[in-house]
Amino acid sequence: MDSEKYYKLSVIIPIYNEEKTLNRVIDAVLAIDLPLAKEIIIVDDASTDGTQKLIEQLPDEGVVKIFHKKNQGKGAALRSGFAKATGDIVLIQDADLEYDPAEYPKLLKPILDGRADVVYGSRFIGSDAHRVLYFWHMVGNRFLTLLSNTCSNLNLTDMETCYKVFKKDVLDRIKLEENRFGIEPEMTAKIARLVQDQELAVYEVGISYSGRTYSEGKKIGIKDAFRAAWCIWKYNSTTTAKIIKYFTHGSIVALFQFIFMVLLVRGANLCTAYELNVANILSIEGALLIAFFLHSTLTWHVKFTSINEVVKSLFEFHLVTSVSILTRIGSFYFLNFLGLHYIPNLTIGVVAAILINYFGYEKIVFNRDRIKQEPFMEPILRKMRIRRVLNEIKKKPECALLDVGCGFNHAFLSAVEPYIGSGTGIDFKVPEKTSAKITTVQTRLDKKLPFKDNTFDTATMLAVLEHLDHPLEITREIARVIKPGGKLILTVPGKKAKPVLEFLSFKLGIVNRAEIEDHKKYYDLEELRDIVQQVDTLGIIHHRHFQLGMNNFCVIQKQ
Repeated sequence: MDSEKYYKLSVIIPIYNEEKTLNRVIDAVLAIDLPLAKEIIIVDDASTDGTQKLIEQLPDEGVVKIFHKKNQGKGAALRSGFAKATGDIVLIQDADLEYDPAEYPKLLKPILDGRADVVYGSRFIGSDAHRVLYFWHMVGNRFLTLLSNTCSNLNLTDMETCYKVFKKDVLDRIKLEENRFGIEPEMTAKIARLVQDQELAVYEVGISYSGRTYSEGKKIGIKDAFRAAWCIWKYNSTTTAKIIKYFTHGSIVALFQFIFMVLLVRGANLCTAYELNVANILSIEGALLIAFFLHSTLTWHVKFTSINEVVKSLFEFHLVTSVSILTRIGSFYFLNFLGLHYIPNLTIGVVAAILINYFGYEKIVFNRDRIKQEPFMEPILRKMRIRRVLNEIKKKPECALLDVGCGFNHAFLSAVEPYIGSGTGIDFKVPEKTSAKITTVQTRLDKKLPFKDNTFDTATMLAVLEHLDHPLEITREIARVIKPGGKLILTVPGKKAKPVLEFLSFKLGIVNRAEIEDHKKYYDLEELRDIVQQVDTLGIIHHRHFQLGMNNFCVIQKQ
């Protein structure tokens, strides 16, 4: 890729209490001659010395100034800077001058040449000058880089380096979360996932390094090293990382089951044969719950959005685990019957169980495409509505039925198909098709219905009225297309249902949130009667509540 295709470099400078070096680092960045325009984005993380005043005195041209009211850390400062960056390439520059802006041409070259998407500046390769400082800092950096490489499957020499350069579109593909120095391993972990999934090219170049002593203002410490190790474990999600975590977490779970068993036997004094079996079952279940937590949060990085997702995945987790246990028992019995020695027999069973669990969790339990399915209560509520209306449909067998707002899968029409002569479903999201009895028509419910007068014997409108901006107009249209003596059967949530449905959807996630957010109105009997009375040919002949008084069931007849 040509350098002409890149137009601007955004230099992000997170800063906290660096009044001694701020002006020098700004001057050094401005002095570099590059084939790109430059914008400097300074993010002050609530400095307590004179840094803020110095930033305010800087010229506004080419410099974006961001001030945090509260100290949040380097990661938060970088996120604020990234959000404001308008360049094609983004480079991170610390404000302490440990890293020399004169290195920019070297750092940018792999991207400008079209070879790289991301470039790291390494303090541990190359022949440039390095200040000799702390041995154990060097050991810590190399250890964290080794740990990161083990999980990310990259071969970096300096994961913790400040100098990281990205194409802007690469940064736009990752969501960063860490507030403090944990941002370095987090960025590397998420870049590694893009390398695996999208074949990003990452390069390293050797850089000089003029480290500071603590008396000169160095801020990173041992606490940050432990946090970095945790972030390496937390954020890496490559296949390599998942396999390592799978076995590590499995070992932790086995240890916890042992601990649970000892506590139950000795602490709760469960000593009889029956009690020991109970203790074993309880310890297994406790261990499985810990395994589910570890694997969902750290191995597969699933972020559940509702209790329904958790319950469904937990059930599938138990199912997959049960299949692996039964496979292990069955294979041992079968191979033992064939005369295989117990050691290879046992080995085969263990390997089979490990593979079944891993691929079951990967492809079924924690597969995000499978998790995002219909909320738990939706099919239950739908069946209750259908059951309520079905008895009314059976009173006029072989009728011509119109289902208004039939939904994408026209579930009601499918349920009543054996009892009707023909069924037509209309909805703005239903695909148009025709079968022996069922026809679906894609149309919006805010205009004249595409049917002749007096076409249908019966019309149904189940959980639709509450979504309509103009309920009176659609009611008039339904009255037009049903025959004299024909019926409109509708269900609509009452006013009592509003707080309940909002709790079930917004808090528990077991009812479709988008559907509840789309509700325009909740109806009581008087409001339904008011609509019907404005249509001369219609009258309510039956009304009752169902679903614990929260839903209206109404039968309306055309004169």
